[in-house]
Amino acid sequence: MQALRKPLRRQQSISRTTKMRIYNAAVLSVLLYGAETWQLTGTLSSRLDDFDSRALRSILGIHWRVLISNEMVRTLAGQPPASYLAAHRWVRWYGYVLRLPTHLPSRPSWTSTLARLARSDKWRAFVYLVGKIWISYLDKI
Repeated sequence: MQALRKPLRRQQSISRTTKMRIYNAAVLSVLLYGAETWQLTGTLSSRLDDFDSRALRSILGIHWRVLISNEMVRTLAGQPPASYLAAHRWVRWYGYVLRLPTHLPSRPSWTSTLARLARSDKWRAFVYLVGKIWISYLDKI
């Protein structure tokens, strides 16, 4: 019972692979719940990545005083950034919506959102983000 008092990420008896599997299954799934519908802004991306970095540092046992970049922490953990995972979920959802029949009400609303985005100055950022996600996805295959 004494082992339950200490947080899971600080217990020495549990291996890092087990901690990472629990983190991916329990924490990331709750953190990114509904990410398909989020408008991923720079502020939201940085908040997601900050939380992810702090959690990974805690799991890996890296003290906050140690100067290690977040990219190095992600390399040690073998994890992509949380903002990448959120954007990936959004792109998957968008592909699903585009394959829906045109008579459903959700298809025209997403199509109008894209038309509005294409008329604005943000369309280049959108195209760059989607292309970057798909290229990295194809590299893993």
